[in-house]
Amino acid sequence: MHKIALEWVEEGRNRSQAFTFDKPNEQPIRIGRDERQCDVIIKDLAKTVSGLHVEIFFDTAKYTFYLRNLTKNRDKPNPAWVNGQKVVEEDTALKHRAIIQLGKMTLTANVTSDMPEDTPVNGLKCHVCGHVSPQSSLSLVCQWCGTSLASAPTAVYFPDEKP
Repeated sequence: MHKIALEWVEEGRNRSQAFTFDKPNEQPIRIGRDERQCDVIIKDLAKTVSGLHVEIFFDTAKYTFYLRNLTKNRDKPNPAWVNGQKVVEEDTALKHRAIIQLGKMTLTANVTSDMPEDTPVNGLKCHVCGHVSPQSSLSLVCQWCGTSLASAPTAVYFPDEKP
């Protein structure tokens, strides 16, 4: 089961909405000011959030939630920001506790996704200690010994195996 909970402060009140994606081809979550088009309605009196600003969808092939900017085809797109990175053209992956900025509004996305046990996982294998850093938590260095993973080989394993 794949869940995302959005949290934000609106008019001095804490707000939240949670969604579960448990079937293929679930409809995306649409976020903006327009009550007729959006699943998550942001009350933004300054109108820094578009009527239909972004959508969040779940990619079943990658077991990942993504944010897509729905204003990207306008003459002047209204950008979104995810963890400080501007989002206009490209869909952006949402990791656990992602910070989403829409105009002057800030939302936190709490993401949980259960990957099936029989789905292979890709990662990089450290040539010093032999541990595999899963792609979902990949950084430039091995999280166990600190060795650079710049030239590390790709490794494939199953979640029930020890990487």
